[in-house]
This record gives sequence, structure tokens and C-alpha cells, in this order.
Amino acid sequence: MSSSSQVRLAYIAETTYGLTPTGGNFETIRYNNEALSGTTVMTQSAEVRSDRQPTGSNLVGIDLGGTIPGNLAPTTWVNDFVEAAMMDTWNVRITTGAATVEVAATGSDYNLTRSAGDYTADGFAVGDIVELATGFATGNNHVFGEVLTASATVLKVAAKAGLTTGAGSGDEVVYRHAYVEIGQDVTSFSIAKTFQDLTSKALSYRGMVVDSMTMDLQARQDGTVSFAMMGGGTDPYVTDSDITTGRTVNAAESQSALNGSNNVGVIVVDGARVGYCVGGFNLQLNNNHTPQTCIGQLPPSAQNSGEASATVGLNAYLSDANFSLHTTKEQGGTLSISMPITTSAGEGYAVALPAFKPDFPDAASGGKNQQTMINISGTAQSTTTRNALRIYKVTQA
Repeated sequence: MSSSSQVRLAYIAETTYGLTPTGGNFETIRYNNEALSGTTVMTQSAEVRSDRQPTGSNLVGIDLGGTIPGNLAPTTWVNDFVEAAMMDTWNVRITTGAATVEVAATGSDYNLTRSAGDYTADGFAVGDIVELATGFATGNNHVFGEVLTASATVLKVAAKAGLTTGAGSGDEVVYRHAYVEIGQDVTSFSIAKTFQDLTSKALSYRGMVVDSMTMDLQARQDGTVSFAMMGGGTDPYVTDSDITTGRTVNAAESQSALNGSNNVGVIVVDGARVGYCVGGFNLQLNNNHTPQTCIGQLPPSAQNSGEASATVGLNAYLSDANFSLHTTKEQGGTLSISMPITTSAGEGYAVALPAFKPDFPDAASGGKNQQTMINISGTAQSTTTRNALRIYKVTQA
């Protein structure tokens, strides 16, 4: 008898699609549940039999796939699978280095003015999510904001209210963290499902790519992330208890889950921090993979990516501050949204969508004793200067 709590999932990135590398170590996946499986594809003969007996089934294919839901936490496995879902490689973090940066209020936003150096030469640009990382006044460190305008010496950012303003001391550091955008790089994994309370029993899944990814953040709940996988490869689907033999399976990391109550410093919609209550945020990315099936083998030989479709959902309580979204919807206007989801030490993620057309039913009464909500959704689209979706990996390392 096997217990589900004794099922270990571990993965390794493949060099050649569908083939487990002969060297390297596996990383353990922290998951909430999993549904990885090999599903057989059967056919039955169309021949007519006078004895009315059914003909037997023929195995003609095996489809590999399933979902891996887990907590949204700044772990290696989430970083790797987000990178694979976006089909990109993490771009490097850029920094001002230690500089003298003045923080000054400008309306409801802030100017970050440096006395020397050049923001634009460093690579900072409009739409970036940036961090006031270290060296700032108490309460300003690890604060995030969206860049509204950028020049050589000034970044205007939408950030949380109440930042301490004043001249810099020469120790201030501003980051734009590493990020991925929708790209075309294929990353595939070999995943081992080991039943640790059985004797050398495991299942292997090769050529596993991330078909879709969902991030979900709700008030008073841990954030979650889920990856829907599709696989194949040139090898048949097999039971393989020796897939990790001679290697190290790195232990699961211990970072706590990010949550909707403590880990969201600011939500910026259409260039301004929201002045209303948001109950939940949801992001879905679908890579629309289709299997490439070939004569002479059971599993697909590849998974071909299609259009990357990213949809966003924002569940908001109706107020004076967001009522005008009805007009934006009815006029076919677009919104942008950015949201850092990080710990107080500046570890986590940030999401930015430059444009989507909001769609939602008009605000309506849900009945007695109910809050009036608007459930905004939309499909991300690119602009002339920005990718349709960017996800930042926020780390101080």
C-alpha cells in the first residue's frame, strides 16, 4: 500500500528533447497534488462480424501529460517552470550600483532623481517594475514601483503611498530584476515520479513541456501556481525505477508561500496605483501546444507551440474609484497592470501586462447582504515597445 504523501516528483532539464541527460542532478518539486499520467490511445476495428463479437482494441498511441499545482513561492522549481512556460531565458538584473538617489513626491507618484550616472544607459525603461533595493530611508527599502517616465537622471514611478522623501546619501541602489517575456525557446524536462514507500518503483515522463501556467492570488490565501504539462519524446513511455540512480536528488527548498495579504505592496492599473479594494488576481498563459505524431512510435515526437495566449483577471469591489472602468470597457479602451508579489526582504515575483481590453458584466446586485463586485478579465496584447507579458524573478542574491 502506498501513501500519496510518499510520492516524490523530481525533474531535470533535457538537452535533447525526450531524452533524460546522462549527467546532472534532479530538483525536487514542491507540489500540492499532481496528475501526471500516460494515457493510452486505443482503436477498435470497424470490421463487421457475423457472430456479433467485438474485436479487440489496438494500442496506437500514448499521450503524456497532467498538471502540477503548487504554492507560489520563490523556489528553484517555480523559477525553472515559469521560465519554461514563457519560452524564454531569464534576462539579467540591471542595477544603478550605489548612487545618490533623491526620492521626491510628484502628485501621487515619486521621482527617483540620481545625481550621477544614467538610468537609460543602464537599461531602465518605461514599463519596468523597479525596486528601491537598499540604502534608502527606513521604510523605502524593498519597495517596488512601475516606471511611468524615464530619463537619464529621473525615473518617475507609481509606488505605494507614504514613501519617505528626501535627498540621498550615496548608498541607494535601484534594481530592475531579471525577467522573462513571451519567447520561442523550448525547454523540456524529464520528470521522475518516485513512490518512496514501495521497493524501487517509479514512473518517468520525458519531453515534458509547459503547455499552460496559472498564477492565482486571493485575499487572505496563499498564492498558488499550476503548470499543465505535455510530453513525448523519442522513447516509449516506460516505468523506470533507475532514472535517478547515481545522481543527487536535491531536497525540496523551504521558502514560504507568497500570499495576497502581506506580499503585494502596490497594484498599478493604467499607470496609477489602485485606490480601491482588489479581492483577487489571476493570470493564465496558454502556449497551445499540439503533439507531433509519427508512424513508428507511440508517444509524440515533439510538442509544437502555438500562439501564447495570456489572460488576466482582477476581482474588485465596486467603488467611485473604479466605476469609470465601465466606460473603458464600452469604448474598447485598454488597461495596463503591474503587480509585485514579494516578501519584505525583496524575494518573489512581479507581473506586468502593458495592454488588455477589459471585459466584465456590468456591476449588478448579487442579492441581499452581498458586496457589489466587478470581475474584470482581458487578453494581453503587445504594444509597439513592450511584450504582451513580462514576469520578473525578484531576488537579492
